[in-house]
Amino acid sequence: MDRDLAGFLAGFSMMARGNAFLNRLSIGSVSPQIPVLPGAIDGHAPPGGIAKHGRFEGDVSMTRQDFNNGDDVHFQIDLFDEFLTAIAKYGDDDPVTGPKSIVNMKTMQEFKYQRFQEAQAQDRTVSFHASRIASSYNEAAFILTFFANGTTGTLSKQALTSIFQNQTFAPNWFRRSSPGTFGLIVDTAAEVLSPHPIQPGANVRGFYKLDPPSNAVRTSLAI
Repeated sequence: MDRDLAGFLAGFSMMARGNAFLNRLSIGSVSPQIPVLPGAIDGHAPPGGIAKHGRFEGDVSMTRQDFNNGDDVHFQIDLFDEFLTAIAKYGDDDPVTGPKSIVNMKTMQEFKYQRFQEAQAQDRTVSFHASRIASSYNEAAFILTFFANGTTGTLSKQALTSIFQNQTFAPNWFRRSSPGTFGLIVDTAAEVLSPHPIQPGANVRGFYKLDPPSNAVRTSLAI
């Protein structure tokens, strides 16, 4: 990871869910070591850590339920199974890992859009404003660019399963041969979004209400 991307992730996490006055951030949920910000400038509850819903994480997740629709904290195997189904439908073949075993761009494009459609239909209060679209698609870009095996440049379903489900790197998996930049994430995220552009908005009484027109999505991908 190059400095620009590492700096952005650290800075955004600290400002969104940490206590910059103490220079402390929980990589999980609420921590007793991280108190409410001075003057309660971000509310009267502790920052919450990057696992807390709404800023770093949010609705239309690939592996978590929406906040108002179920478990928004823990890994959901049924959603991950949908991811694997998308790989089986759109993925590339590989002589080592087998047919339809490689997570390609098409897989991510279609799975991300599928998750949006599901959330829109199932969550009457789904929230997918520009900032959440950005974090959601930047996350997809991160998976494609950083979870791929550095020796082959591809991400297999076996490696994906090991990382997501077992929280371990797969055998013979190596990191990228060159640092991934902020620009790489932004460009990849834009490519994931391009076949199915989604307008920022939220469900209001079960209907998706668009936010006022702007260029916020493309701009926010680069924030």
